[in-house]
Amino acid sequence: RNVDDPVSTAVEFNVLRQIDNLMSMAFVKEAVDAGKLKLHGWVYRFETGEVSEFDGDKNAFVSLV
Repeated sequence: RNVDDPVSTAVEFNVLRQIDNLMSMAFVKEAVDAGKLKLHGWVYRFETGEVSEFDGDKNAFVSLV
């Protein structure tokens, strides 16, 4: 992706905020903490068909292909 593209940056930021929103719910946080639920942050790029997932270790979105 083009790191200078403000739309892509906004989309990725929104995905991460939605994960934060989900984690703010007690029942979701409990399930994640217990290992019963795993949340994934994915971005689909219509122009290319690429799917990226947020990699917490790299602190970046990485392509799944």
